[in-house]
Amino acid sequence: TNAGLSPGTAAEFVMGLMIALTRHVVRADRDLRLKKNWSARLPYVEASQDMGIELRGATIGLVGLGSIGSTLAALLKAAFAARILAYDPWVSQEKMAAQKVEKHEDLLALKLSLLS
Repeated sequence: TNAGLSPGTAAEFVMGLMIALTRHVVRADRDLRLKKNWSARLPYVEASQDMGIELRGATIGLVGLGSIGSTLAALLKAAFAARILAYDPWVSQEKMAAQKVEKHEDLLALKLSLLS
């Protein structure tokens, strides 16, 4: 549930966070600000790992396939040709079977309503 927020806005925000996480955006920003020179990386950063993992073709599991989850799934498929695995107890068995739910994912995004 997203009071007053469009599913597209929320899904795009989640997708942005996924990119920031998988591509080490925060760490790269911090390193650049500390060193003021991208070529002077901190010693713990290996050049081969700077760019993080690629989302293209990744398997991504979604728990919650409501309006936000469905929108996020469509965005991830369109942008990254990602394989989407989903679970939602309120979605029919037919739709879940079509999603081919499995146990292994590269990334998991939880978008759940908080119940009081």
